[in-house]
Parts: sequence; structure tokens; C-alpha cells
Amino acid sequence: MARRARLNLMVCLLAVVTAVALLSASALIAVRAVDTRPVADARTAVVAFYDAANTVLRTGDPAALDAVVAPDFVARAPVPGVPPDRAGLARYLAAVHAAFPDARLVVEDLVAAGEWVMARATVRGTAGGRFVGIPLGHEPRVSRSLDAFRIAGDRVVELWGSADGLALLEQLARTPLATPLPASQAVALERLTYPAGWHREAEVASELRVIYVEAGSLTVSIDGRSPGPALLAPVAAAGAEGRPTAVAPGTEAVLSAGDFLALPPRTSHAVRNDGGTPTQALAQTGAGLAVPWDGALQARPDGLIVRPLAGGRTTPLPAGPAGVALGRATLEPGAAFSTHALAGPALLAVEAGSVGLEVDNGVAWVTRGSPRSSGDVEAGWLAAGDGALLRPGTAVAVRNVGDEPLVILVLAIAPATEAVAP
Repeated sequence: MARRARLNLMVCLLAVVTAVALLSASALIAVRAVDTRPVADARTAVVAFYDAANTVLRTGDPAALDAVVAPDFVARAPVPGVPPDRAGLARYLAAVHAAFPDARLVVEDLVAAGEWVMARATVRGTAGGRFVGIPLGHEPRVSRSLDAFRIAGDRVVELWGSADGLALLEQLARTPLATPLPASQAVALERLTYPAGWHREAEVASELRVIYVEAGSLTVSIDGRSPGPALLAPVAAAGAEGRPTAVAPGTEAVLSAGDFLALPPRTSHAVRNDGGTPTQALAQTGAGLAVPWDGALQARPDGLIVRPLAGGRTTPLPAGPAGVALGRATLEPGAAFSTHALAGPALLAVEAGSVGLEVDNGVAWVTRGSPRSSGDVEAGWLAAGDGALLRPGTAVAVRNVGDEPLVILVLAIAPATEAVAP
């Protein structure tokens, strides 16, 4: 197996050298020089692959990949955080569609040799994108890649690829809010671990609360005395968006991994873990459940484990109908993204890697280390475990300044027209 893998890699490298030599002479001459029937079939398969990828980028529906990508497809240089299989490829393209619905792949050159095809492609038209409702920088992004494909049975079975400044901006969940928000409140992002069999009696949350289940399940009961319903956005299939459903006062909802529940201010609710294993969830709360809120892992007397991630300060909230969205950004070394001025607050939590943060038209409330140190900054460097609260009106530039992939969780509260816009 290892010997065959080395042979395949040698063939791929030979194809790269051949491609460079042929492209430097003439793309037309290169096509004629390898214009045999198998080569023509391989080229046709790669052209069909890019056509299908553009269909997914345009619609968000990954079904077009089934005819051109083999079920046992393997990405040999996968995007960090994405499985190297066909499902991972579909997930990546659907995420690009959600953030940059006008993105398109343009093939510049194709050179084939037997079952191998080298392609030079450009990603164009990625201006005006959005990530969790946040408008991204207006500069049109042009990204170039060099891809090597192995074709079998008219389908792509292997892909080696390299792209400059690759960033995956993946929306995990979003929902509108059932009631207007107060003019301001304290906001914090925390990771909670609920032990098996854990339960808490009904309590009234004076502020907006949001729960996203990462693993396991939770049952949330809405007390009949609550002023209005909670909204549950179920986990969505690839390329689809789950419609939120109302959880009326006097009823309960069972949340599974990927479900997203928004509890309006003054909602009385009880939470329990009926499963036999711990449940892990992200929660956007008020000033934080952990006391003292110093950034360290906290085990409460009732067994709930709380890890503060970002925030813990009061900030203005959007007036009128609003929504909340949660996402994950994965950036390769050197990759970056920027935003326009925020219409509502956003919480950033660094899961892995190192980030360079620059804030325009204001400052960010940054929390670092354990025990926590915090303060307002215009620019700075954040490591895994650090977080930032961005206030409305500020704009931010984020860059991976380390040698490893950077992973950031982002939760944003924005006017409904932005936070839950398709």
C-alpha cells in the first residue's frame, strides 16, 4: 500500500513537471501533444468537476457532485477541519456558497497525461460576502490554485490541491429572535459540559440566552409563565437551512448535536441531560455563569462545568427585529478576512492557533490567559483560549499569524435582515 502511494505521488509530481514545461511553451501545443482518447476523457472529467463545483457554489446543493466525484474520493491535501472525502468536499463548497454566493471557479489551464490532469484555476467574484450575518470586506478576492486530479471511470478519485490564503468560513446555525431585545446587555460566550443525569430547576434569564449543542443532547422546558416562545433552529443538512420552530410556554424541546435554541429575555426555563453521557454545548449568556468569571475551567457545586470563552461586558444591542448566528472560521497560515462596520455585537473565541486582530472605529474587549486578564485594545495578538467582544460600529481584520491552522468561533447578534438573510 505504501509502495503504491509513493508511486502515485511520483506520477503526480511527474505530471506537475510536465505541466509546467508544456504550459510555458503553449497551452494549445500542450493539448495537442497529449491528445489521446484516455487523455481527452480525463480532461472532460475535470471540466465536468469544475462545472459541478460551480453549481454547488451557485446553489448550495451538493447533488451535482455525485456524477463527477467517486464515492471513495480522497482529498490528499484537505482543507483544515474538513474530512478528506466527498462529503467533506460538499461541505466545503456549501460553506463557500453561504459566505460568498457569487464565487466562481475559472479554469485557466488544463494539461493531461494518462489518468492524471493538472489544472490551474482562479476563484473570482467573492466581494460582498457575509459570515454569520457580518458583512465582509468589500475588496474582491482572487485566489489561485494548482490542482492535480486522478481520474478513474470518468470520475475524480483523488485530488491534490494548493491554494493561497485559504479560509473556510462555515456557518453552524442561525435563527431570528421571537421578541425585541433590550437596548443593551452583558454578553458572554461559554462552553458548558452537562454531566449525565444533570438537571436544573426553572430559572428566569433576564437577558437573551442562546444554546448550541456540540455533542450529546439536552431537554429544555419553557415555563408557562414565560412571556413568549423560544425558537429552535434544527441542524441543517448540507446545502439546506433548517427552519426555526417555536417552543411555546408550557412545552419542551429536545436538542441534539447541531441544534440551536434562542431564549428571549425573561424566559423561565429548566434544563436537563437525560442521556447516559455528558453533553457539551456552547452558550451565549449575560455576564457569564461561572463565578468568578476569570477564564479558568469552573466546576459548579451542581456538577456543571463552565469554560468562559469571550465577552463578559455590556454592549448595545440591535433595535427592532434581530437574529443570532454562530459560525466557525478556519484559516490556513497567512490567510485573513476583514469586515465592514458591525450592526450588532460579535463574540470571537480562539479555539486553536494564533490570530492577529486589528480593530477600526473603536476597540475590542479582549480577554486572555488563565487567570483572565482583560482590557480594550485596538490591535493585538490572541492565542488559543483567548477571546474578544466586538461592539456595534467597529470593523475588524483577522489574520492567521501562526504556522498552524487558526480556528475561531464567532457568534453575532445583528438586525434580522442581516443575521438570518439567505
